[in-house]
Amino acid sequence: MQDTIQPATPPRKNRLLIVLIIAALVVFVLCAAIFAVIFTQVGNVVTNEVPALQKNVDDFIRAGAKKDAAAGYALFSPEAQRQFAQSGIETMYTETAVLFDQFQSTAVTSFNIKTDAATSTGSVTTAQLAGTVTYGDGSGTFDAELEKVGDHWMLVNIHLKADPDKLKAWQAKQG
Repeated sequence: MQDTIQPATPPRKNRLLIVLIIAALVVFVLCAAIFAVIFTQVGNVVTNEVPALQKNVDDFIRAGAKKDAAAGYALFSPEAQRQFAQSGIETMYTETAVLFDQFQSTAVTSFNIKTDAATSTGSVTTAQLAGTVTYGDGSGTFDAELEKVGDHWMLVNIHLKADPDKLKAWQAKQG
């Protein structure tokens, strides 16, 4: 018998490990790229859209402080204006003046923007916005729904609520 020497075969485990590492790196890079795109888009929404949404809420409260129902009503979308008359804003500004008295600022605590929301007239971009209201004599909260009309955000509805301390201070001031 003769001994035969066979050539050494390269170990397959090393080659398989290298392929798996490369595949994992490719997947990681793709995930990082997707995350970067999403993060950039969210950043754009926060820097571009949220201030415009917040400005609409601020303008509505400022109009209430001046009892300017025409200015407040103009901040609502045409669709919302079909649901109620300007006299509804006049009543709100008069009967709940505490919600507008000594207004200083708002701060957004949450928002949700929904593109292509279905409505009776087609699809629109809507936003839900919530936050706090700071007054000279207290604080409160707001919730607002807005819709994009052309390039502008317009109110669909808004709910303001003053905290109990603000209500007490305002009632004491009213006598």
